[in-house]
Amino acid sequence: MKRNLLILGLLISLTLQAQKTGVKLYGYSQGISKGIRKTTVNENGETKTEKKSHSKSFLIYLEIPSGMKLDITELWINGEKYRFKISTEKTPVEMKTGLHMPGQKERVLISKTENTINQVLPLEKITTTEKTTRNIVQKKALVVFYTVDGRSGYRSLEKLEELPDVVHE
Repeated sequence: MKRNLLILGLLISLTLQAQKTGVKLYGYSQGISKGIRKTTVNENGETKTEKKSHSKSFLIYLEIPSGMKLDITELWINGEKYRFKISTEKTPVEMKTGLHMPGQKERVLISKTENTINQVLPLEKITTTEKTTRNIVQKKALVVFYTVDGRSGYRSLEKLEELPDVVHE
């Protein structure tokens, strides 16, 4: 009984310590459509229009209390590991502009805060056979592993919030 209480106390202590880091994860996906598609006419008078190009962009942010040092170690999106680049953002963070669909308005993704906002920009996918990490990441849309002031942890999201599509010329 004493042993169970000791383990329970230790788990509560570790949970509270992990919550102290105050790391928040924000994840968005946004469709990107190619604007004008090229149409050609061959010598038989048949028109051929370029296929519609539609891809996804991911907007990922980690918020940490000011003064803390963040080191992101792994990025997983939909069960796939990515290389990434990190940059610091000023708040408020607004949806990236471009040619938006008619009637689309600007949107604030992260409100003004004194905390530090780090954008995690996915680059290319990494082929991996890691078994232990895959168990954690397969059920989540987004998982970010990190170290904050020497303490390791991770944050995850069940699904990414969908933003309206943006159109490029």
